[in-house]
Formats: sequence, structure tokens, C-alpha cells
Amino acid sequence: MLRSDAQQLELFSTPYFLRLLIDQLAPDGRIPQGRAALFAGFARNALAREIDAHNHLLFEDELFDRRDRRQILTRMWASPHNLPERGSLIP
Repeated sequence: MLRSDAQQLELFSTPYFLRLLIDQLAPDGRIPQGRAALFAGFARNALAREIDAHNHLLFEDELFDRRDRRQILTRMWASPHNLPERGSLIP
């Protein structure tokens, strides 16, 4: 649920950030907290979409290894800010 604090309301009053929020709402209603979590979620969702579409660039182990791809698809992250780190795309 959105808190009524000024910082959070200011963040989601921007159409861009509001769209990122809508795309990342969890089934249980949890929302990403802050800009960093929104951007990390955006990157994760975009990568998952490309893997699902079988983008050949993401299946070469140079950009991501198999463990990174599995983590992207299962959406199992240690923190809201983590991104794949075993390849050359996101060092």
C-alpha cells in the first residue's frame, strides 16, 4: 500500500515512475520501495521478457551465465536492488 509520506507521493506523481510501479506490483500488494528498487525491478522485468522471447544475445554465456538467467526467470533475489552479476553486461 502506498504510504502518504511526501517523498513517496512525489515519486509516484510522475507518470514514468507510476508506470514502473504498476508494472511491478506484487500479487500480495507489496510495492517496490524507492527509485533504486523501481529501476532494478524494471531491469529485471526487461531481461526476463527478452529471455522469454529467446533473444539469442542473452543465451550466450558472455552477457549472463546460466545461473543469472535462472535467477532472472525465477525472480528469486536476495534484495530489491540486486541484479545479475556473473556476466559482462552488469559488472
